[in-house]
Amino acid sequence: QVAIAITGLAGPKGGTDVLPVGTVFLAWGIEGKKIQVEQVQFQGDRNEIQRQATERLLRGLYELL
Repeated sequence: QVAIAITGLAGPKGGTDVLPVGTVFLAWGIEGKKIQVEQVQFQGDRNEIQRQATERLLRGLYELL
């Protein structure tokens, strides 16, 4: 069993000084193992941030497997 999760602020609105637009949280888990969590800061417009976040999530999943 494998799980992935992603959440964050892709913009264009919603950012704060603490969590600016482009802040994304990613998580990966395999049953019976410790869950891995990563906070990343991406740059670009909404579509670019979403693309970069998806690529990082899938790369992390590949590394985990």
